[in-house]
Amino acid sequence: MSVYYWRANFHPEIFGIVGVALVLVDVANTIADAGFSNALIRKTEVSPIDYSTTFLLNVVIAIGIYLLLFFSAPYIAAYYKIDLLIPVVRLISLSVLFAAFAVSVKARLTRQMDFRTQAVASMLSSLVSATVGLYGLPWLEVSRSLVAQQLYMAIFVCRKS
Repeated sequence: MSVYYWRANFHPEIFGIVGVALVLVDVANTIADAGFSNALIRKTEVSPIDYSTTFLLNVVIAIGIYLLLFFSAPYIAAYYKIDLLIPVVRLISLSVLFAAFAVSVKARLTRQMDFRTQAVASMLSSLVSATVGLYGLPWLEVSRSLVAQQLYMAIFVCRKS
C-alpha cells in the first residue's frame, strides 16, 4: 500500500537514489553476515559461545562497514553526481547495524524451526515501517521506512525469542 502511495506522489529520481543506496546496503549486509548465520544453522552442536561470538563479530563488522559507508557517502554522491545521495546512503546504511543485531537470533530461530516468530516479526516490522515512511520529506520517507523496517525487525525478532 505504501509503495503505491510513494509511486503516485514521488518522482522516479527518488526511487533511483534509494535504489543506489539499497544496492550498497545489500552488498554491505552480505559482507557483514560473512556466512556466520549459515554456519550456525548448519553446525551440528551450537554452544552459547558460538552465538555470542557470531553476535560480536557481526556487530563489529557491521560497525566497520557502516563507518566506511558513512564516510564514503560524499564520494559515492560525487561519482553519481547526486548530492542528495549523501544523507540517503548515511541513513539507509544504519540498517546494516540493525540487521547485525538480529543475525544470531534469526539463526537460532531457524535452527529451532521457529519460522512463525520470524514471519510475525517481519510482518510487524513491515507494517511499522510503512507507517513511518508515510511522513516526512520525499527522499527521507523511503529511506526512513527501510531503516525503520530493519530496526523493528531486529527488535521484534530479539523480543520474540
